[in-house]
Amino acid sequence: TSLLHLPDSSPSPSPSPSPLLLASRWRLSLLNHPGHNKVQSLAWSPCGRFLASGSPSSRVPIVLWDIAQGCGVPLHAGLGGGVKLLCWSPCGAFLLVGLTSHTFLIFETSTWQHERWETNGGCSVGAACWGPANMWPAVLLFSLQGSTKVMAVQMGKAGSVGGLLEASLLPLPLPGLPDLPSTSPSSSPPSSSVQITSLDWDPTGTRLAVGLGRNTLLSGQVALYSIETIPTLQAQLLKYISGDAKLHSKEQVSVAEDENISKNQSTIGKAVSVSFQRADHGKLFLATRWENSSLSLCPI
Repeated sequence: TSLLHLPDSSPSPSPSPSPLLLASRWRLSLLNHPGHNKVQSLAWSPCGRFLASGSPSSRVPIVLWDIAQGCGVPLHAGLGGGVKLLCWSPCGAFLLVGLTSHTFLIFETSTWQHERWETNGGCSVGAACWGPANMWPAVLLFSLQGSTKVMAVQMGKAGSVGGLLEASLLPLPLPGLPDLPSTSPSSSPPSSSVQITSLDWDPTGTRLAVGLGRNTLLSGQVALYSIETIPTLQAQLLKYISGDAKLHSKEQVSVAEDENISKNQSTIGKAVSVSFQRADHGKLFLATRWENSSLSLCPI
């Protein structure tokens, strides 16, 4: 694992240094731990002090790094498989570890106790995101590999440790998507099926972006939902975002528009990842990376 240290860019009375001078002050550190290699997933703690790295095939699947000290500690939790996905909650209290098997773990980060969960159908976690930092109890959303099913893990209210022990697993129906079952690693999903490729929950907790893949009329699009958490967690479809970053509300998408969207997606491909960002002036944007390596930025 390589770590690039950037120079301190905090405001100072002196003139800003040139980009060339800043680049000359960058420092690259190599983070090495015996038995930990082929790293494919990373997750920063919200405070920026810790970095979790995961490997799907090495002898040590996950290492927690203290960046200030430059040292790493393996998380020995009897994982029973390699690590394919890491996701740290914005509140900092929980770390999701998705395994290559049909199992995922949630760690409580003050004591590093964990709870183990098993998915249905022998499939692994495909995509995941946490609710915003100010949402308590914390809520995790995740999809199953090769599926349109989204599940929610809601922590209990008894603090972070007690909340982990009291967590409950609930389905989150997503209107507008076919209700397709998950597929096990040994079976291939139908070529016409829709799969969830990425999830992101906006900082206010009111919008959810769902990246979609596979060759259908919805292929390669992003579905945008409004989210309510009171009295229960529920989602309402607002619109689709196509590869050219145009918005299509659920009422406005006609057959002709669907055909145009499908043609456009044949070159754009599926939505690989989605990410919300709120600008300083309060405007919300959604960035999407597409299968053909193009990017789109859409105001919401």
